[in-house]
Amino acid sequence: MSNIASRSLLIASILALGSFLFSFFFYQEISLLHYINTLFMASLFAAMAGLVLYILKGGLFDLFVYSFKKMVRLLTRNPKFHEMTIESAFSLSENVNTAYMKPLLYSGIGIAILTTMVAFLL
Repeated sequence: MSNIASRSLLIASILALGSFLFSFFFYQEISLLHYINTLFMASLFAAMAGLVLYILKGGLFDLFVYSFKKMVRLLTRNPKFHEMTIESAFSLSENVNTAYMKPLLYSGIGIAILTTMVAFLL
């Protein structure tokens, strides 16, 4: 089994078990409707986390970081700061760990679609 598939199954099982425990302790009963609602919200949270990692890895915020560093460099009076180059600034897209980006996306979207189909069958 590939690394992405095993991590996706691990995340999906954690979401399923966590949703079951949360729905049992929060609603004080075992109900399929409460479990599906809780699992759907947890899967959306996982998908959103995967999307945030995807956007950060894409380099969208690198432009903002570069612009802010350039403005600070232009507006500051500290000569030590002027010696630093802007290109050596912190690059957010290079520092994002993407090991769980695709598994979070795949498991979150997959479980959200599955719980939506099951909810329509109820």
